[in-house]
Amino acid sequence: MTTFLEILENLNFLFSFTEHYCSVANSYEYLHKEMYKGFLPHLMKSLDLKPHHIVADIGSGNGFIAENIFESFALKNPVWCVDPSAEMQEVARKRKGAFPVQQTAEEFFSDPKISQCFDTVVAVFSAHHFADPNTVYEKIFRSLRPNGSFLQFDSVSHSHPGMV
Repeated sequence: MTTFLEILENLNFLFSFTEHYCSVANSYEYLHKEMYKGFLPHLMKSLDLKPHHIVADIGSGNGFIAENIFESFALKNPVWCVDPSAEMQEVARKRKGAFPVQQTAEEFFSDPKISQCFDTVVAVFSAHHFADPNTVYEKIFRSLRPNGSFLQFDSVSHSHPGMV
C-alpha cells in the first residue's frame, strides 16, 4: 500500500520534472547539441519514410527531431509532436513541419480515433517518461497502419542493475 509520504514524494518529483522542462524549453536543443549531432544520422538511416507517410514523435520536446524528419524526408504532412510540456510545445509550434499535441503518451494513445493512423511512430529519449509503458506500447502498435513501424531510441544508465 502506498503511504501518504510516498504520494507526496511522487508529486514533488512530478513538480520538479515539470519545472525542469519549463526552464529548459528554449535552450534544450543547445544543451543537447552534441548528442543530437552524433545521433541524428543514425536515426535518419533507421527510418524508411516516404513523402506521403504520417509520423508521430512521442515525447517530442521542442520539435527538433520532428522538424529534421519532416525536412529530411520531404514529408507532405507535418509530424505529430506529442509532449505534455506547454513550454516545449510553444517552441515546437515555431518549427517547420511540426504539429504540436500537448498530451502525455498515455493520453494521446488512449484516443480510439488514432487506430491505424500512423505509418511510423518514434520515441527518442522519451520512453523512460511513460507512466505505464506496457499500455503505451500496446496502444502505439494499435495506432500503426499495416506494415507501420515503431522506432525507439533511449538510454539506460550504466549503473542500471540490468546492465553488465
